[in-house]
Amino acid sequence: MNKKLPWDIIIARFKGISLSEDEQTQLQEWLNQDVANQQFFNELQNLWNQIQTKAAGYNPDVDFYWKKFQTYIHQDSIQTKPEKVKKIVPRWASGRVLRRFAAAIGLLLVVSGTGYLFFESNHHAKHEAIAQTYSTITGKSKFILPDGSEVWLNANSELEYTNLHADVREVTLKGEAFFHVQHDRKPFIVKTNDIAVKVHGTQFNVSAYDNDDKSVVSLYEGSVSMHVLGDDKPDHYLKPGEEGSLDKKSKTISVEEGDVEFAMMWTKDRVKLENKNLHEVCRYLSKWYNVKIEIDPALSDDQSYTFTLYDQSLEDIVRIMASISSIHYHFDENNTLIITP
Repeated sequence: MNKKLPWDIIIARFKGISLSEDEQTQLQEWLNQDVANQQFFNELQNLWNQIQTKAAGYNPDVDFYWKKFQTYIHQDSIQTKPEKVKKIVPRWASGRVLRRFAAAIGLLLVVSGTGYLFFESNHHAKHEAIAQTYSTITGKSKFILPDGSEVWLNANSELEYTNLHADVREVTLKGEAFFHVQHDRKPFIVKTNDIAVKVHGTQFNVSAYDNDDKSVVSLYEGSVSMHVLGDDKPDHYLKPGEEGSLDKKSKTISVEEGDVEFAMMWTKDRVKLENKNLHEVCRYLSKWYNVKIEIDPALSDDQSYTFTLYDQSLEDIVRIMASISSIHYHFDENNTLIITP
């Protein structure tokens, strides 16, 4: 994909502002340069539509968002040794118009990792607590919290916090995230709909999607404890290499040795699979692409596969697998991958 995105023209297009003939030509030429440009434009259009939904009824701090948004859209034009040039700005791309654009969405869109990350700040009066929300729609994203802790946020996930400089650092998670918590005397707590995980300085993964039967905490390094929200039973403590699993129906937690490397593998840039059978491969694909996969019981594990996962589409991977072995596949109405003989 061509990296020189015509941001100003794209913004105007999404805002419904009339483009000049020259601007329309410039946009069309960029779209025609690479099929990936058209795909990216379509994704941005989809994200823009979702931004409108998220921004409904939201009253942002215009100056706050304008400074952030202005920095973002011009990041590609920053030069090591700036030259003195006169920049011609279209009437619709003036500061006044773009300020209204930033205020209208009340959100900062960041292209991070392999997905799209929304940053939303409920920025009100100076002396009020500020609620910050990070949410992903596609792919995965990495960011640093104000206390220095590092977070990987998986697809269809959301992380919210109010004040990470208080006596207790607390965040709320929907979906899945991997945390590398900055060591501090102040406890760090991750809350989901069902559990609370307390840490001091560690690396761990929390998977707590609403539609899953279980919420799972996988400890890679350090020490964490977890308990069921609203339950006065003692905390369950985990050691590195262990996983704590909450059965949402029975509200019980079990702790046992787990495959922590597998639990956190979605945060990697690439994963190499060597001589894995069909069920093993699908286990990895399900985790990597965050999708449900069903395998027909009639299929055997005689065939082995070796390949590397990075940024290919799931269908590209399965198509290659089908070309070298006797399997067929399709996606059902729930986007579940069905593999049959």
